[in-house]
Amino acid sequence: MPVLRAEDPPIAGFIKYWIPVLIYATIIFYLSAIPGKEIPQVFAFQDKLVHILEYLGFGLLMNRAFWAYGWGSRKTRFWLALAVCVLYGLSDEFHQLFVPYRTASLLDVLADFTGSLTAGLFYLWQK
Repeated sequence: MPVLRAEDPPIAGFIKYWIPVLIYATIIFYLSAIPGKEIPQVFAFQDKLVHILEYLGFGLLMNRAFWAYGWGSRKTRFWLALAVCVLYGLSDEFHQLFVPYRTASLLDVLADFTGSLTAGLFYLWQK
């Protein structure tokens, strides 16, 4: 069941549901552009925890946007949001290849997947 009604202006839905996704994606991109030497290492595997939490938030926003529009079935929205998050995670790792003292890691993509999957499962469970 979509949250948006037919009488709602299209720009209202875009502002409410897609602008937060775009802002969050921009923040991820900005954080990925920080050179590796400038990131403090507080504890072991902190980067994996950061990736999980970062993409948990991204996954929640992405699922929120897809659910608001009611596109396809519940499973379709779940898989679509997960696919977009993972593809963005892959592009994020590619971007890091060009940042000083940063590397691309498939384990980071796995952490991104874990956060995004958790967000999607939350939405499936709630709705």
